Amino acid sequence: MKLLVLVNSTVWGGAEIFLWRLLRELATQGLPVVVVYPPRGGDFDRFRELPQVAWQNEALGLPVGRLRGMGSLAMMLAPRRGRMASLLERMKREHHCDTVLSQDPREQILTAMAGPELGYRVVWIIHQRLYYPLHRTLIDPKLRRAMQQTDLAFVISEATRRALILKGFPENKMRPLRVGIEQPGIEPARPVTQSTSRPKSIGVLTRLTYDKGVQDILEAMPSVLLEFPEAKLWIAGDGPCRRKLEALTRKLGITPSVNFLGWVSSSWEFLSRISVLVHATFNPGESMPTCLLEASAAGTPVVATRWNGIPEIVLDRETGLLVAPHDVSAIADAIKSLLRDPAWGASLGKNGQEFVIERFTMKAVARTFLEGAAGGGACR
Repeated sequence: MKLLVLVNSTVWGGAEIFLWRLLRELATQGLPVVVVYPPRGGDFDRFRELPQVAWQNEALGLPVGRLRGMGSLAMMLAPRRGRMASLLERMKREHHCDTVLSQDPREQILTAMAGPELGYRVVWIIHQRLYYPLHRTLIDPKLRRAMQQTDLAFVISEATRRALILKGFPENKMRPLRVGIEQPGIEPARPVTQSTSRPKSIGVLTRLTYDKGVQDILEAMPSVLLEFPEAKLWIAGDGPCRRKLEALTRKLGITPSVNFLGWVSSSWEFLSRISVLVHATFNPGESMPTCLLEASAAGTPVVATRWNGIPEIVLDRETGLLVAPHDVSAIADAIKSLLRDPAWGASLGKNGQEFVIERFTMKAVARTFLEGAAGGGACR
């Protein structure tokens, strides 16, 4: 098998990082990979760093800016379908690719149209169900029909797979695939102890958009500070809502206790220094947040919303605490309970570390991918 991977994302987010890690693991295991990704530079150039991976810059979509869902309409244009067929034919001729992988709806539909006729095995990775209005009304029906032409669609989280089945997607074409974390990040993870001397540091590690729920965490902080005035909230990440979140911090009168760090170079170092990670997402496209897996691997207890696939990676009161989205009081109570009882927090962290190391490594993810992509592997 020689794998052709088509990347057509607008941001370097969790799905792109997951794909990058998967390809690195596959290349390490000797699978030849060719990546076609957009000529945007920046983080996307990290594909060039992958060992034994060929790469090529090529714009796959239309420059639609911030009009969410509009770019996917490009797949309805005959020239785009012809361009995809031409690209696949060229990659087969120049690189001898025989399997094509994509995780963006437009490319998934186009590869299902053109790939089989050119002798490709067509494999998808689906991170989320579609939720923009244009996606639901125009793209979903085409995606359902196109899946019939694929060899296999890997779906991140069982919750997402069940949601797709309810929407009429063919169950026999889908196979679950877990999100994984890098083994190098696990190996130096700190030993978890029941120390009561760790600082009362609350961490957030996410892109700063409204649907990540950081505003709910900020609104929970006054209650936390009433009981633990020395507590600090450290927010690692950046995004379009940063200024609004900083303004909310000032409005709540908690500025001395909140630190906006921007993007951090090492998530592992950040996670090893905090007492608890809080992730209050209600993002409809977020399935298995990597930050929660990384926190658990580092032995850090987590508080997270009961949302999409999160209960599959955070076991309530076993490896972390789950709360309802937007429930500010519950977020505050969960944080205070962990700060109040560091030994319990350490126990949750230790359980989470064992759970993640056993089940969520990139080696295991790559093994599942290879078994399915090479042999079909769809659920019969």
